[in-house]
Amino acid sequence: MTDSSKKAQVTELQKMLRAVSYIHKDVPRINPDGVFDKETTDALRIFQRQMGLAPTGTADFATWNALRAESALAQNYASGGNSVSIFPSADYVAKPGEKSSLVYVIQVMLGDISHTYDGLENVEVTGVYDEATCDGVKLFQHYHRMEETGNVDRKTWDALAASYNVFANNNNYIS
Repeated sequence: MTDSSKKAQVTELQKMLRAVSYIHKDVPRINPDGVFDKETTDALRIFQRQMGLAPTGTADFATWNALRAESALAQNYASGGNSVSIFPSADYVAKPGEKSSLVYVIQVMLGDISHTYDGLENVEVTGVYDEATCDGVKLFQHYHRMEETGNVDRKTWDALAASYNVFANNNNYIS
Protein backbone atom coordinates (compact mmCIF):
# COMPACT_ATOMS: atom_id res chain seq x y z
CA MET A 1 0.00 0.00 0.00
CA THR A 2 1.40 3.40 -0.95
CA ASP A 3 1.76 6.29 1.46
CA SER A 4 -0.88 8.27 -0.44
CA SER A 5 -3.42 5.43 -0.23
CA LYS A 6 -2.70 5.01 3.51
CA LYS A 7 -3.22 8.74 4.00
CA ALA A 8 -6.49 8.56 2.04
CA GLN A 9 -7.73 5.71 4.24
CA VAL A 10 -6.79 7.56 7.43
CA THR A 11 -8.53 10.68 6.12
CA GLU A 12 -11.67 8.65 5.40
CA LEU A 13 -11.50 7.15 8.91
CA GLN A 14 -11.14 10.63 10.41
CA LYS A 15 -14.06 11.98 8.37
CA MET A 16 -16.25 9.16 9.65
CA LEU A 17 -15.12 9.80 13.24
CA ARG A 18 -15.90 13.49 12.80
CA ALA A 19 -19.38 12.72 11.44
CA VAL A 20 -20.02 10.29 14.30
CA SER A 21 -19.01 12.95 16.85
CA TYR A 22 -22.19 14.87 16.04
CA ILE A 23 -24.40 12.06 17.35
CA HIS A 24 -21.98 10.51 19.87
CA LYS A 25 -21.07 13.54 21.96
CA ASP A 26 -18.26 11.74 23.85
CA VAL A 27 -16.33 11.16 20.63
CA PRO A 28 -14.01 14.15 20.14
CA ARG A 29 -14.48 16.15 16.95
CA ILE A 30 -11.20 15.71 15.10
CA ASN A 31 -9.97 17.41 11.93
CA PRO A 32 -9.28 15.02 9.05
CA ASP A 33 -5.64 15.46 8.08
CA GLY A 34 -4.60 11.95 7.05
CA VAL A 35 -2.26 11.50 10.03
CA PHE A 36 -3.07 8.61 12.38
CA ASP A 37 -1.99 10.42 15.55
CA LYS A 38 -2.87 10.22 19.27
CA GLU A 39 -5.97 12.36 18.74
CA THR A 40 -7.28 9.90 16.13
CA THR A 41 -6.39 6.88 18.28
CA ASP A 42 -8.13 8.36 21.34
CA ALA A 43 -11.28 9.23 19.35
CA LEU A 44 -11.31 5.74 17.88
CA ARG A 45 -11.00 4.13 21.35
CA ILE A 46 -13.90 6.18 22.69
CA PHE A 47 -16.02 5.23 19.69
CA GLN A 48 -15.11 1.55 20.11
CA ARG A 49 -16.14 1.63 23.80
CA GLN A 50 -19.48 3.21 22.92
CA MET A 51 -20.11 0.50 20.31
CA GLY A 52 -19.20 -2.32 22.70
CA LEU A 53 -16.03 -3.13 20.76
CA ALA A 54 -12.58 -3.76 22.21
CA PRO A 55 -11.02 -0.28 22.64
CA THR A 56 -7.81 -1.03 20.74
CA GLY A 57 -7.48 2.27 18.92
CA THR A 58 -6.99 0.41 15.65
CA ALA A 59 -9.48 0.29 12.81
CA ASP A 60 -10.15 -3.42 12.46
CA PHE A 61 -12.95 -4.84 10.30
CA ALA A 62 -15.64 -4.63 13.03
CA THR A 63 -14.66 -1.06 13.93
CA TRP A 64 -14.61 0.04 10.29
CA ASN A 65 -18.08 -1.42 9.67
CA ALA A 66 -19.47 0.18 12.84
CA LEU A 67 -17.94 3.52 11.83
CA ARG A 68 -19.44 3.31 8.35
CA ALA A 69 -22.89 2.52 9.74
CA GLU A 70 -22.81 5.21 12.43
CA SER A 71 -21.39 7.88 10.11
CA ALA A 72 -24.20 7.15 7.63
CA LEU A 73 -26.71 7.64 10.46
CA ALA A 74 -24.97 10.86 11.47
CA GLN A 75 -25.06 12.20 7.92
CA ASN A 76 -28.75 11.37 7.65
CA TYR A 77 -29.36 13.07 10.99
CA ALA A 78 -27.40 16.15 9.93
CA SER A 79 -29.19 16.38 6.61
CA GLY A 80 -32.59 16.65 8.26
CA GLY A 81 -33.72 13.12 7.58
CA ASN A 82 -35.10 11.35 4.61
CA SER A 83 -37.42 13.17 2.26
CA VAL A 84 -40.86 11.87 1.39
CA SER A 85 -42.08 11.50 -2.19
CA ILE A 86 -45.75 12.34 -1.97
CA PHE A 87 -46.65 13.37 -5.52
CA PRO A 88 -48.56 10.33 -6.87
CA SER A 89 -47.22 10.01 -10.44
CA ALA A 90 -45.80 12.04 -13.30
CA ASP A 91 -49.18 12.36 -15.03
CA TYR A 92 -51.24 13.10 -11.90
CA VAL A 93 -53.00 16.47 -11.63
CA ALA A 94 -54.43 17.84 -8.38
CA LYS A 95 -57.54 19.93 -9.08
CA PRO A 96 -60.16 21.96 -7.24
CA GLY A 97 -62.57 19.76 -5.32
CA GLU A 98 -59.95 17.14 -4.43
CA LYS A 99 -59.67 16.15 -0.77
CA SER A 100 -56.42 14.39 0.04
CA SER A 101 -53.18 14.39 2.00
CA LEU A 102 -51.49 15.76 -1.13
CA VAL A 103 -53.69 18.86 -0.90
CA TYR A 104 -52.64 19.29 2.76
CA VAL A 105 -49.02 19.36 1.62
CA ILE A 106 -49.75 21.80 -1.22
CA GLN A 107 -51.52 24.10 1.24
CA VAL A 108 -48.69 23.88 3.77
CA MET A 109 -46.11 24.72 1.10
CA LEU A 110 -48.16 27.65 -0.22
CA GLY A 111 -48.55 28.98 3.31
CA ASP A 112 -44.89 28.62 4.18
CA ILE A 113 -43.67 30.42 1.04
CA SER A 114 -46.40 33.09 1.07
CA HIS A 115 -43.99 35.62 2.62
CA THR A 116 -41.79 35.49 -0.49
CA TYR A 117 -44.44 36.25 -3.13
CA ASP A 118 -46.39 39.53 -3.21
CA GLY A 119 -50.10 38.84 -3.04
CA LEU A 120 -49.80 35.18 -2.09
CA GLU A 121 -51.97 34.75 0.97
CA ASN A 122 -51.47 32.13 3.65
CA VAL A 123 -53.88 29.36 2.64
CA GLU A 124 -55.91 27.61 5.34
CA VAL A 125 -54.78 23.99 5.62
CA THR A 126 -57.91 21.85 5.26
CA GLY A 127 -56.94 19.13 2.81
CA VAL A 128 -59.68 20.36 0.48
CA TYR A 129 -58.60 21.92 -2.83
CA ASP A 130 -60.80 24.98 -2.44
CA GLU A 131 -60.97 28.35 -4.20
CA ALA A 132 -58.28 29.92 -1.99
CA THR A 133 -55.91 27.05 -2.79
CA CYS A 134 -56.66 27.35 -6.50
CA ASP A 135 -56.05 31.12 -6.40
CA GLY A 136 -52.76 30.61 -4.56
CA VAL A 137 -51.63 28.04 -7.12
CA LYS A 138 -52.59 30.37 -10.00
CA LEU A 139 -50.58 33.23 -8.50
CA PHE A 140 -47.63 30.91 -7.92
CA GLN A 141 -47.88 29.74 -11.54
CA HIS A 142 -48.00 33.38 -12.66
CA TYR A 143 -44.77 34.18 -10.79
CA HIS A 144 -43.11 31.15 -12.41
CA ARG A 145 -44.39 31.99 -15.91
CA MET A 146 -46.47 28.87 -16.16
CA GLU A 147 -49.92 28.47 -17.60
CA GLU A 148 -52.25 29.70 -14.85
CA THR A 149 -54.57 26.70 -14.59
CA GLY A 150 -54.84 26.56 -10.82
CA ASN A 151 -54.13 22.83 -11.07
CA VAL A 152 -51.01 21.20 -9.66
CA ASP A 153 -49.42 19.00 -12.29
CA ARG A 154 -45.89 17.61 -12.07
CA LYS A 155 -44.30 20.81 -13.43
CA THR A 156 -46.13 23.00 -10.91
CA TRP A 157 -45.40 20.53 -8.11
CA ASP A 158 -41.67 20.54 -8.89
CA ALA A 159 -41.52 24.35 -8.92
CA LEU A 160 -43.57 24.56 -5.70
CA ALA A 161 -41.41 21.98 -3.94
CA ALA A 162 -38.21 23.72 -5.09
CA SER A 163 -39.49 27.10 -3.84
CA TYR A 164 -40.50 25.53 -0.56
CA ASN A 165 -37.07 23.95 -0.12
CA VAL A 166 -35.33 27.27 -0.79
CA PHE A 167 -37.57 29.71 1.04
CA ALA A 168 -39.61 27.99 3.75
CA ASN A 169 -36.96 27.64 6.43
CA ASN A 170 -34.54 30.32 5.30
CA ASN A 171 -34.68 33.22 7.74
CA ASN A 172 -32.92 35.47 5.21
CA TYR A 173 -36.15 35.59 3.20
CA ILE A 174 -38.63 36.24 6.00
CA SER A 175 -40.02 39.74 5.70
